[in-house]
Amino acid sequence: MKRMNFDREWYLDTEQTGFNDFINVRNKRRVDLPHDLMIESDVSPDAKSGRASGFYKGSLAYYTKFITIPEDLKDQRILLEIDGAYMNTEVYCDGNFVKRHPYGYTPFHADLTPFIRFGRETRLQIIVNNQMPYTSRWYTGTGIYRHVDILTAPYVHLSPWPIFAYTNRIEGDTAHITV
Repeated sequence: MKRMNFDREWYLDTEQTGFNDFINVRNKRRVDLPHDLMIESDVSPDAKSGRASGFYKGSLAYYTKFITIPEDLKDQRILLEIDGAYMNTEVYCDGNFVKRHPYGYTPFHADLTPFIRFGRETRLQIIVNNQMPYTSRWYTGTGIYRHVDILTAPYVHLSPWPIFAYTNRIEGDTAHITV
């Protein structure tokens, strides 16, 4: 499995841009990951979460990146690995819904393979929604706060995350192992 870091040069917006509006997306602010949108906002006494969020209001962040996956990877599985985003994260590839991950502190994978246009520019969008009140008892931030990588692997491959094995029991010269 090969890993390519995709932390650099994302376009950030706080409003949805039309899928075909490539020009306006490229005129948006550029950020590198990790990134926290919430810390850039003002505190407010009327924030729904009050002191639990440090009086920050929740926010909605649209991260967009244009990628080109070479044609010679057509026989590979293409996975997006998001190591951490807070929270209610949705992944889209060329406007197609790929995956939703509701949690804020756990890494996850999104399989982009069916949506990639190999050899052509593909629009990748990650939407992070921290607008609900009471999502935590402390400051959480809003955004992609850890690394984002593209993983490529043959269609049949081992999980990119660790595999665990342990011995259930041993009978004579035979071990019963669970993987």
